[in-house]
Amino acid sequence: MNGNETPDMGMIRGMVEDFWRSFITLSHQNPNAVADSIRRFDQQIAATASLMTQEKADLFLAAIDGERERLFVEYKRDPAALKRRLSIPSNRNQQPSSYQRQGIGEMAVRTAVRATIWQIIGSLFRR
Repeated sequence: MNGNETPDMGMIRGMVEDFWRSFITLSHQNPNAVADSIRRFDQQIAATASLMTQEKADLFLAAIDGERERLFVEYKRDPAALKRRLSIPSNRNQQPSSYQRQGIGEMAVRTAVRATIWQIIGSLFRR
């Protein structure tokens, strides 16, 4: 949030889009794990909101819901276009070149960066 008490929409959009990337990929690879993925994301969002004042939490949660709805509508309108925009392979057996080159070290770095972002978000909103 900035000084005007409005959510950082770029950050929120990135979080929701990261979730959708993993959600769509997981739904193709392991449909049984989708519900667990949704539950974990919801828990992360709730944990982050719990660190905020009620007013900030309400704005944050409304922004998350708005981004989720925007992506859902985009997915319903043209799933292939959303997948291309989010760099998700449209064919289950085909991985984009950026994923083919990504090794375990690069994946670990991306995971660490995401964890750091969550920690920063949490520290920004501690009461």
